[in-house]
Amino acid sequence: MNKKKYEFKRTQSDSLRNTATKFGGGRGTYNKKARKQEHYLKETINKRLIPQLSKEFPNVGFDLKNQLHKREIAKNLGKPNWKPESKEPYIKPDGGVLYARIDGCMYPILASEAKQQGTNDKRKEEGKKKQSMGNAIERASKNHSELKCYFTPYDYFPYHLFISGCDFKKGSSIIDRIDVLTNYEPRNVDYTFHPERISSVWLREDIWTLDEIYDRIYETASSVIKYITMQNKKKGKNFSANNATGKRKKSDFYETPYSLTRKFLDVEPFDKSLTVCEPACGGGAISTILKERWENNLVSAYDIETDFLLETSNYNYVVTNPPFSLAHEFILKAKSVAKNKFAFLLPLSYLHGKKRFDQIYSDKKYPLKKVYVFTRYPMLGEELREDGKYTTGMMVYAWFVWEKNYSGEPTISWIDNNDDVLSKKDIVISKNNIIQEVETPLTKILQ
Repeated sequence: MNKKKYEFKRTQSDSLRNTATKFGGGRGTYNKKARKQEHYLKETINKRLIPQLSKEFPNVGFDLKNQLHKREIAKNLGKPNWKPESKEPYIKPDGGVLYARIDGCMYPILASEAKQQGTNDKRKEEGKKKQSMGNAIERASKNHSELKCYFTPYDYFPYHLFISGCDFKKGSSIIDRIDVLTNYEPRNVDYTFHPERISSVWLREDIWTLDEIYDRIYETASSVIKYITMQNKKKGKNFSANNATGKRKKSDFYETPYSLTRKFLDVEPFDKSLTVCEPACGGGAISTILKERWENNLVSAYDIETDFLLETSNYNYVVTNPPFSLAHEFILKAKSVAKNKFAFLLPLSYLHGKKRFDQIYSDKKYPLKKVYVFTRYPMLGEELREDGKYTTGMMVYAWFVWEKNYSGEPTISWIDNNDDVLSKKDIVISKNNIIQEVETPLTKILQ
């Protein structure tokens, strides 16, 4: 009896796998440089970072988890009833997720990945065809999205992505795909405490060394631990985010302690017979102080952020703490609205950035005149006190002043705000606000 011969049609996956294998990849093979970069990251966390943190913070326990289950991500998004289609799906960042047990509560303090992409330099030497670029970046982007969701309840985003390889040489189009991870802010900057939850992307052509990786992740992990510890002491309860609900504040609404505005107006001259506008007044923290110094009819204040971007009127001055996500647009708009000068309360780090330099700081017609830096870190977003006092935070803030037709170089001055920082005797902790359960910081918001 003749046996019938069956031929199976080759799928696209078969073709891609065979092609990749032919040119040095596929079927489980893995680029040696990529393995080396991942190894450096894991070795640095296990053998250097955790031992150093354990020595520096003896009362804190540490746990490195290689996998992050998607159920945990859904729970942090406030979706505890989410049901996956597959059995226990998870993501697996190259460096895992590092947790710290502080005051009986587990906090994620670091998530990291290392991607090495590009073998076309070697393939060219071997006379092989170029491979397509972008695979490593696409994988990193997926994990970035998941981690961004996971850190929703927290006031920080300690995600570090180390990228290297010939695909990232200067002028490479693949680099442009990465900028979405930093919200188009400059790369190679630590954004752990940025209010927009921006990724810290470290990119260059040469592979990152053990020391370089360690320096960056150590700075983040230790800073997050100090921040959480400080918040727990201040609030008398387990810290989870920057307000009681555990969710980030909408519209970048962080009210400004009265004294920050008063002390600024004490040192920066304004003609009080001219008009002033506060276009992001919120609950009136800044406009209240403006009305102390100006006649009421000279002060304009409103709070719908997009209104200012569509403003057609002019004022002599603009003074505000702008929504950070719109700070760039607010500055450009203020240059057409303010006839004399304007002042914005911003993180001191707003001084850096190529886009800001090109579009804001290089402007000679409406240049930056002065920056007033506070000697102590003020905490924005807490309930305002009539005496203007506040607790300290982790962000350095400063008043930036732009003046039309100013011809000199920008200068810097300091405002001593030490007397406005709450001392221990000023802080009264209510027993009713102390959380007794030793659980996760999400306990409250998931009830």
